Amino acid sequence: MSYDQGPQPVLRCVRKIGEKWFEKAALYKNSDGNSRAAFSGYIDLLGQGRQHVFGFINPRRDGEGVVISLTARHTNPHSGEIGHRTVALGSVVNHRGDGGDVYFDTILFNPVNEDGERIEDAEPVAVYVTDECDTELHRQLGFRQARIARPKRGASQDDSQRFEDYQQ
Repeated sequence: MSYDQGPQPVLRCVRKIGEKWFEKAALYKNSDGNSRAAFSGYIDLLGQGRQHVFGFINPRRDGEGVVISLTARHTNPHSGEIGHRTVALGSVVNHRGDGGDVYFDTILFNPVNEDGERIEDAEPVAVYVTDECDTELHRQLGFRQARIARPKRGASQDDSQRFEDYQQ
């Protein structure tokens, strides 16, 4: 199926490596009314290939906003029991630590280990809201205002979005 056909992702990440573009994440709005997941799809968190995930929007423990968890199928290596575990936690970018422009379209997903702790040396994956993300989902994700159109990138600009400047 070509990208033009079928459902389109509500969240997506594409990275340029060398001269080629690679889709690092594509997450689609959940249409199953019996599931608590807001979306599902795949993401490559640690450069080890895509894994299928379910995305859940959960209130933060401190009551300030939400945290977005990505859960993947997991087999316990000791017991062989099959279940699910959280593989990443995400937060929307509503402000930047350096005071730079915010477009209210970015979620940073930090990979977590089996204990649910952030993997210190793992690079977060910046996933972007697409035009398929409706206003209600955008609000549920925790953005404080509507998306702002990003300026068109010039030919001389770096094609990769830098996320080190973002404060979560």
